[in-house]
Amino acid sequence: MKHIFINSDETLGRVLSRLKKETEEEVVFIIPKEAVILKNLNNLKKLKKKAKILKKKIKFISNDPRMKKKKIKQIQTKAKIKTRLPKTRPLKKSAKESRLSSLTSKAFIVFVFFVLILTSASLYLILPRADIVISPQKEPLIVNLSIIVDQNVQTNDLQTNKIPGELKTAEEQIVKRFESTGKRAIGAKAHGFITVYNNSKAQVWREETRFEDTNGLIFKTLKFEKIPYGTREVEVTAENPGEEYNILPSTFTLSALRERKDPQYSSIYGKSEKAMTGGIKQEIEIVSENDISQAIEILKQELAEKLKAQINSDVFEEKILTKESSVPVGAQAQAFNINLKMSFSTLTFKEQDLLDLIKQNLLVRISEDKELAGQPEISYGQTEFYLSKGRMILLINIKQEVVWKIEPAKFKKQLAGKNKQEVEYLLTRQAGINLTKVNLWPFWVKKVPNSESRIKIRVE
Repeated sequence: MKHIFINSDETLGRVLSRLKKETEEEVVFIIPKEAVILKNLNNLKKLKKKAKILKKKIKFISNDPRMKKKKIKQIQTKAKIKTRLPKTRPLKKSAKESRLSSLTSKAFIVFVFFVLILTSASLYLILPRADIVISPQKEPLIVNLSIIVDQNVQTNDLQTNKIPGELKTAEEQIVKRFESTGKRAIGAKAHGFITVYNNSKAQVWREETRFEDTNGLIFKTLKFEKIPYGTREVEVTAENPGEEYNILPSTFTLSALRERKDPQYSSIYGKSEKAMTGGIKQEIEIVSENDISQAIEILKQELAEKLKAQINSDVFEEKILTKESSVPVGAQAQAFNINLKMSFSTLTFKEQDLLDLIKQNLLVRISEDKELAGQPEISYGQTEFYLSKGRMILLINIKQEVVWKIEPAKFKKQLAGKNKQEVEYLLTRQAGINLTKVNLWPFWVKKVPNSESRIKIRVE
C-alpha cells in the first residue's frame, strides 16, 4: 500500500498523472481540506474511475468535513471477468456458514481499522517537521585605526598595530605637445606733424596737448611747447594704437579750447601737410599660465594610471621629478611642449594581513557573547609616508556589524512540543534575538515535534 500526500495547489490532472505512474496496486491519497481538487467532489469520482481503468484500489483520507457527511464509496478497481453462468437456484446457506461469514466480515473490518490507525500514527511520527528561522539583533561598530606598514617586520603585531610591507617605486616620463590658447593685443600709435596757426597771442602748451581732426580722432603733442604768434610745427602721436589713426592730411582744432568755450578757439588751429603713419593693432597667440597648468594636470593623470598599475596600490607617495615647458609663460607661440617625469612610491602589503589585523582589533572591542557579522566596510583617510625609514601609516575608518551569538542546538530541547505562539514568545524573550519565524509541516501539525532531529533552526 502506498500513501500519497496531495499538495493544496495540485490540480486533478497532476493527481491523475501521479496515480498513473504509481506501481502499487493499493493507494491511499491524503488530501488537505484546502486542496484544489476538493472544491468539486466530482473530482474524486473521476479519480476512482481512472483507478478502475488502471486496475488499482484507492482510498481517501482528509480533514475536510464534507468527506464525513458524504460517504465516498471505495471502488474495487481490479478488473472483473464477466462470465455467463447457467441460471441456478441459489443454495441456502447453513447457520454455521452464516456465522463464519459474519465473523470473517467483522475480522476484516477490525483489520482495516487497525491499518488506518497504524498509518495515521506513522504519518504523525514520521512526517511532522519544524523549520525555525532566527534573526539576531545587529549593532554597528565604528572604529578608527592607525595601522603601520613596516618593511622591518615579518608578521602582524597587534600590540604595535604593524603589518609587513615591501618598498616599491616606479618612475615614468612623458613629453607631449599642446596648443596654446592665450591671447594678447599688441599695436603701435600713428604719429606725424601738425603746423599750428596762432592768430592770437603767444602760447605755452604742456605735454599731451590735444588736437582733434574732423572725425573726432585725437592726437597729442609729445613735449612742452612754446607757440608764438604765427605758425609753428609740432610733433604729435595718436591717442590709441590702430590703423584708423593713419589719416590723410587734415585740419585740427584744440579740444581744450572748445570744451571751455575759449574765445581763442577760432583763432588757433592746425593742419597736417602729410598723412599720419605707423598706427597698427592686432591680437597674437601666447602661452598662458593656465595653458601650462592644464597641460601638466593632463600628463599627471596619464602617468598616474601607468604608475599605479606598476606598484599595484591605491596608496602611494607622489613626486614630480621634472616639470618643464618649451615656451615660457606669456611668450608668443601657437603650441608648446611639456616634459613631465614622476615617481610613485609605496609600501605594498597583503590585503589578508590588513584584514586579519583589523579583525583582531575589532574582536578585543566586543564582549564574548557577541560576534562579527560579514565583512567590514573599510575607507582610507590621509596616509602618512616615512619611506626613508621604511614605514607608512594608514588612517582607516572601519564599519562592522556585530550580532549576538546564537547556538541553535541549545534551543531544541526548550522548543520541543511547543506551539507557534509559545516558540515565538520563548525566543523573542532571549537576549540578542530580534525576529523569529516558525513553520510547521504538514499543515495539520500544531506543535513542534518532540524529536530534535525533526527540528531545524536556522540563523539569518
